[in-house]
Amino acid sequence: MIARLWRGRADAKNAPYYVRHISETVFPSLRDMSGYRGAQLLRRTVDAQVEFLAITHWDTLDDIRQFAGADIEVAKVEPRAEELLSDYERVAQHFELAHVADDPSR
Repeated sequence: MIARLWRGRADAKNAPYYVRHISETVFPSLRDMSGYRGAQLLRRTVDAQVEFLAITHWDTLDDIRQFAGADIEVAKVEPRAEELLSDYERVAQHFELAHVADDPSR
């Protein structure tokens, strides 16, 4: 399994709108893609900004290409996200899953 990681930052006033955009638009759009295995959006406050870390899980790098395009290292940022974010990384990182421990929600 491959994890795709990407970071963006928003002003505190825009952060709730960004979470809504990701949870209601972006992540649901991935559900029917081949090899998609789920996603998380993490957040933390850094000074007056809210930093987000989006993690999507995929079976293979080829599966990621259907979402990200031929160059999977280039971040895919929708126009609505660009409006809400104050800054974001232009590249995404990919990691192969090496180990899974217990469910953190338990």
